[in-house]
Amino acid sequence: ARLVNQMLELGRLETATEIERRAVNLLALVEQAVACTAPQAEERKITISLQADAPLSPVVGDADRLMQVFLNLLDNAVKYSRPGDRTFVSLRQVEQGVECSVRDSGPGIPAEHLPHVTRRFYRAAPQAVEGSGLGLALVEEILRRHDSRLEIESRTEGEDTGTCVRFVLPVLPEEGM
Repeated sequence: ARLVNQMLELGRLETATEIERRAVNLLALVEQAVACTAPQAEERKITISLQADAPLSPVVGDADRLMQVFLNLLDNAVKYSRPGDRTFVSLRQVEQGVECSVRDSGPGIPAEHLPHVTRRFYRAAPQAVEGSGLGLALVEEILRRHDSRLEIESRTEGEDTGTCVRFVLPVLPEEGM
């Protein structure tokens, strides 16, 4: 059922002409996403922390779609991490908007998989963890609709293993909408 819902969601996103564009309090939205993910993280002994600039300008977008982005990214960070790993969410005011990042200290994604992880049904670790391979495809499409671009970096060797996903969301113009 989840796979079908994700496929339908991706199809709707790709065929929709426009997304809803309103002022979104990103900090409140991300706090809610972290709260939703916390029980799963606690069960797996993974710590999630959130750091945000204050004040943070409202971003322009569809709050429900942006919630999907953060829930998918946090779910991946928790799902693919090991007990004792950490997940860090950061919201920083930058000239172009609000830079958002979700970084974990998990095992990372091997370099040969990185160019493909946003393709539909692609799974870098198909046997290790339950999933459909649609989460990052959805995230990428939602961000594209928000005039943003998903960047993914990952390290699998050394002391600082883990994955970092980053994107910048446009802020509400000063004169309002």
